[in-house]
Amino acid sequence: MKKQTFSNYVSSLSTVKTTEKHEVMKKIAAECGVSEITVFRWATGRTIPPMLYQQKISELTNIPVDDLFYVGV
Repeated sequence: MKKQTFSNYVSSLSTVKTTEKHEVMKKIAAECGVSEITVFRWATGRTIPPMLYQQKISELTNIPVDDLFYVGV
């Protein structure tokens, strides 16, 4: 079974509505106190958020941290 990574989660929102994707990323940015660009970098896998932010994103998306930020070996 494929894990629901943060990148996959954000990508799945764009199939529903671009506005929804933007709103979710905007909410995550506000809740974490970071810019939307930073959240975009997290969502594209360019950077990985610190554990504190991973937990906040997990709470906001109702997806376990281990699934959102899974790093395969």
